[in-house]
Amino acid sequence: MIIIGKSLGTCGSCGAGLEVEWDLDLINDYEKDGRICNFYESGVDVVCPKCGNHIEAKLWAIEYPEGVLEDSGVSIRSDESGKSHIEEPLIEFFDL
Repeated sequence: MIIIGKSLGTCGSCGAGLEVEWDLDLINDYEKDGRICNFYESGVDVVCPKCGNHIEAKLWAIEYPEGVLEDSGVSIRSDESGKSHIEEPLIEFFDL
């Protein structure tokens, strides 16, 4: 199971604070050094509630070995202002 926290961000047009929710999808899994490595992605479209600036962002995460976050990142794919920022969320993997 995966727990993903919300990301905080800032609109590059007006400076308003943003709160982004993610939903990771398993994109690929493969064997690495005899263990399973999982690659996850999520994409969001955010519209600033204050000025209407449209932001498209992507989150990716690598789980390796299973249950451990090896690496992750957030990238802005499109931003009308060109100055918006979205932080990485807290991501936790655990077994039920």
